[in-house]
Amino acid sequence: MTSERPPEAETVSPSLGAVALYLGLYLLTTVIVFRAGSLVPEIAGYILLLALFVIPLGLAERGRLAPAWEVFFLFATPLLPILIVIDPFETGLFGYDAYSFTIPALDYLRNGASVGAFVNADGDWPAFYAVALAFQQLSGVDTGFLSKYFPLFVVAIPFVVYAGVELLATRRIAFYTGMAVASTRTLVLFEVKFVDETIAVLLFFTAIIYLALTTRERRAVVGLAVVIAGLALTHHATSVFFGILLACMLGASLIERVPLTGVLARRLPPQRGTPIGVGMTGTVVVVFGVGAVFFFLAPQVTTELVNTAYGALFEGQQTAAPVQSGGGGGIFSVSGVPPRQLVSRAAILVFALMAAVTALGVLTRYDAAYWEVGWVGAAGIFAVLYFASLVGGRVVPLDPIRILLFLVATITPPTLSVISRFYLPAQLSRLVSKRRGAHVIRGTVAALIVTALILTQVAAFDPHVLYTNPDETVIGEGHHTSAQFGASQWTERHYSGAVLGAERSLWVAYDNNYRNPIHGEGACESLLTVWRPETGDARPADVSVVFDSADISLTRSGAEPYIPGKASNTQASPNYNAGPPECGTFVRSKFAKGG
Repeated sequence: MTSERPPEAETVSPSLGAVALYLGLYLLTTVIVFRAGSLVPEIAGYILLLALFVIPLGLAERGRLAPAWEVFFLFATPLLPILIVIDPFETGLFGYDAYSFTIPALDYLRNGASVGAFVNADGDWPAFYAVALAFQQLSGVDTGFLSKYFPLFVVAIPFVVYAGVELLATRRIAFYTGMAVASTRTLVLFEVKFVDETIAVLLFFTAIIYLALTTRERRAVVGLAVVIAGLALTHHATSVFFGILLACMLGASLIERVPLTGVLARRLPPQRGTPIGVGMTGTVVVVFGVGAVFFFLAPQVTTELVNTAYGALFEGQQTAAPVQSGGGGGIFSVSGVPPRQLVSRAAILVFALMAAVTALGVLTRYDAAYWEVGWVGAAGIFAVLYFASLVGGRVVPLDPIRILLFLVATITPPTLSVISRFYLPAQLSRLVSKRRGAHVIRGTVAALIVTALILTQVAAFDPHVLYTNPDETVIGEGHHTSAQFGASQWTERHYSGAVLGAERSLWVAYDNNYRNPIHGEGACESLLTVWRPETGDARPADVSVVFDSADISLTRSGAEPYIPGKASNTQASPNYNAGPPECGTFVRSKFAKGG
């Protein structure tokens, strides 16, 4: 069946007033979040940030934006929240992942570790680190600068999503999907942490482009195989997620050939889009290539991942606790939860609405394109993994936020596609037909759904992330003052023992041997103990002060030492190095030397 893509309406440029409004709000938001956050109400930054996402949606719905303007908004809009998280005015990096895992792994590979030893040492795939090392060699920047600004390339991901979806659906749907992905908390609050998943996400959506191109040129299969090989060598979980999407799309392209009976068979033949052109041979080659990476390059890691997932799914094991509210309840608790967090959690309701709309379109009243069926199937799998991880604890060894991005990207296009051809009720249809307003109603509904989704993602920003204050830190986010980093640097130079502190990222940033305080009571008398005001503890008394400032102090006690407060990220299960169980020895990763 030939492809029948709906023609795009005539495109126009936005008015100068609309562009001026967008740029003016962009500048105002920049000033507030980086310099003047203490002078405005807290909600102001959230409203401005939301407006920067909503204005392009409104312009697209009203004026059918030209492709150049869509590309501009897809790059400019996510750039600001990404810079807010990276935060050039902060001393350190966002989050603790880079300090604890990525930077040590980068050093390990730089020092000449073989690929096999590197993969089996800590489960990391080598492609991200090879690219980062190559970039560092070419640019000549130090590791700190690389770790802070290298993740800026994720600003290209919304555009790559746009380019891939546009090959399957209309450009309007592609633009809305790109803007939804640009706002997703996974993209702006995780992928900019300098973690090995960032390039994999970019490759994931690049593979979708090649997958769509295979419907036109068989030679695109070669490009698809190359991209998937790079993806498989970059990140294991993201490779599996793409495998899920590929399998669902292949299944959808074969469905019309299966002799199904009843109403389903009459509704699934594609009306728009053509089946993927990978074919059986290409599929076998791709599957074999990815399988070779997982089962021959890193069999130990693969076995561990499979066992963990199986135990979580079928034996009730948990790799982490379910999400809790601020008041101690579960994800659905509303008692004691701040309004901003309630808005953020309303994403569950938005996803439920999108799922209902998509199910209505695919299974009842509409002929569905092959890709819609495939993407809905993949979105269903991602949704199950995401919600099960939120409610029952991680069913796969990944934080739920890392699944969210793929859920947003796969459920948004088919939902908008269904809405774009929604059959209006007869009475309403007669009412609007004279004004040719049916497309306006559908477009408005689509824009409202995407806006609601974006609102829940913008609300996920914590105030201390949204507003820059280099003089304050929050335990668990990896941002520290210059004095605190100075204490860690001093300790690395002048102290060879272990440090008992409230947050590991501060200490492993300078190669210090960190130990978890909740495992060290009564067993760490000889260690330096860290006091920070963020723990909520009073400054310790009757101790020998080794290093002291208003932000931090290092103390030593001959008797039972001061144990830092437990309002910190040390509540997570630490990654232990081999050593005595007393004091819960923890170093920054398996790559770091113990002691």
